[in-house]
Amino acid sequence: MSDVGHLTNDWIGEPVDATAQVGSTTVPAPVYRDSTDVTWVNDVLSTNLPPPEEALAQVWERHEPGDKYVQASRLEIAGVLPGVEFPERLPDDVRFLSSQLLFDGDGTLANDFIAAFGMWTAEPYTVSRSVGQYGILWVTYPDPDRSGCDRFSGRDITSCETVLFEGSTRWRLESGGEQTVVWVAGDYQYELFHRKQISPEMALELASRTVPLETIEVPAFSDVSTGSTAIAGS
Repeated sequence: MSDVGHLTNDWIGEPVDATAQVGSTTVPAPVYRDSTDVTWVNDVLSTNLPPPEEALAQVWERHEPGDKYVQASRLEIAGVLPGVEFPERLPDDVRFLSSQLLFDGDGTLANDFIAAFGMWTAEPYTVSRSVGQYGILWVTYPDPDRSGCDRFSGRDITSCETVLFEGSTRWRLESGGEQTVVWVAGDYQYELFHRKQISPEMALELASRTVPLETIEVPAFSDVSTGSTAIAGS
């Protein structure tokens, strides 16, 4: 999904005297912010929770010919996808969230991913994704005929690892040096693609603390312009 490279840091230190006292290094704990404390840039598009069919038609009216990604508000997505969830908290640097539904050309939801949420440190699309976008939460339907890492066969990944985290099964995918954490909850499969600003451990934390999307109460939306958010993709 991107060509972000990884820095290597090979370092050879001096031998350590086994009898000497070595000071411990404290790694700062990750800092989070509530998902209510960010700007959901597409909340300006709708402020109510419509029923599924109405919400789907409402969002589709916004599409341009050839668009797969169509901008949608938090409540519109919750209307189209009842019970869909979102992380309760985010990395502290994330300040903006973009949100789209994904369609086929006939106005029905796409056959692969059906919703996407972009996690941005700056207003979406005003900076490059490699700099300003920490991750994307993709939503799809799980394949009932596949389980474990078999559910990802045929996809362009280099590895799949099953991870048990706080009693729940997750899958960690790697492709091109970048990782995605996958989990299934209720009717949906969630895939959190994250760049290096989000550690694998933090990604698991985000995946393990989710709430129904419609229950996230955010302050009255800001006056962030929606002009730039009309660009396709998360």
